Amino acid sequence: MISRVMASFVFSILIITVVVTGSKFSDTEIDQLLKKLNKPAIKSIKSPDGDIIDCVHINKQPAFDNPLLRNHTIMMRPSVYPEGWNKVSEKQSNMVTQLWTTKGRCPDNTVPIRRTRREDILRAESIERFGKRNPNMIYDPSKAANPTAQNALNGTHSYAILAAMNGRFHGAKADINLWKPYLQKRQEFSLSQIWVNAGTHGVDLNTIEAGWQINHIMIPGAVLNPTSIYGGQQRDFIVYMWKDFHSGAWWLGINNNIVVGYWPATCFTHLQNGATGVMWGGEVIDEKTGDQHTTTQMGSGHFPQEGHTKASYFKNVQVLDETNNLRPVPAQHQTSVTEAHCYNIKLGQDSSWGSYFFYGGPGRNRMCP
Repeated sequence: MISRVMASFVFSILIITVVVTGSKFSDTEIDQLLKKLNKPAIKSIKSPDGDIIDCVHINKQPAFDNPLLRNHTIMMRPSVYPEGWNKVSEKQSNMVTQLWTTKGRCPDNTVPIRRTRREDILRAESIERFGKRNPNMIYDPSKAANPTAQNALNGTHSYAILAAMNGRFHGAKADINLWKPYLQKRQEFSLSQIWVNAGTHGVDLNTIEAGWQINHIMIPGAVLNPTSIYGGQQRDFIVYMWKDFHSGAWWLGINNNIVVGYWPATCFTHLQNGATGVMWGGEVIDEKTGDQHTTTQMGSGHFPQEGHTKASYFKNVQVLDETNNLRPVPAQHQTSVTEAHCYNIKLGQDSSWGSYFFYGGPGRNRMCP
């Protein structure tokens, strides 16, 4: 993803690596990769959580290491914005920021990038696979009715999602509730996000994903703060992903007024023409211990039936049409869960929240052994 000039906010763009423990790399290999990933910084900012944010010149960002972007000209802004852009939220005080921004800002003509650490690399399957997602680990809602096929595809991944499939979409939007769920193991993760995809699962699938993730070791983006409180103050942020019909790029925007960056059209084989599927919801990876399910939580760690201030939610869930106008979730949408007794989802609709859903759960419990 290419970040814009004068960006003042870095969002957690989810590029999820395959989690394999016990991998061994030489110090030389790790040092070489760190040198490649961590570009020279014009300024560095130490976040209160321990992350180092490097302010890298816009033309030196790691995205340009991709051969597909060798002659790419940076776009400073999209040619069009989605409906609702620059509209001030009535609950702007509930919006989250990133922790590092309390300690400074990056200068003009630079982009803020979280510095990669040795422990980040050590979690990967191999040096070659670092930062790359296994395409066979992306959820396919069409196989939800076939547990055998779905389990073969997803292995130890658990999902609770709302999906709109077999359509033609130029983007998606939602207000995402932010929590800090418990993780049983360092190798596991819990995330909540929007997926936009096109192509064929397991063959040639294009997907872009944005949201929040909890993981003790690998944090793809900087920390979002503050999080929601059970039974108390709720925190959320608005995510937009939309296709620029002039350039074919897909843009990411946050909170109605912050353009984070874009994915160039040259990176895609199918998303250049729009998305055929959109998903919203949660995912957990379970590093199975014996025959027991993980206690890693999804969302707030509470089932959707508990409702507002207790269960995690997505609200104002919408898709964008070819003119970047917001539309309700298509009538042919479906919900899909892999383990309803561990994590679940419950849809709703009202005049304040539009289309919404509560989702998540505690993982292992008496009904989910």
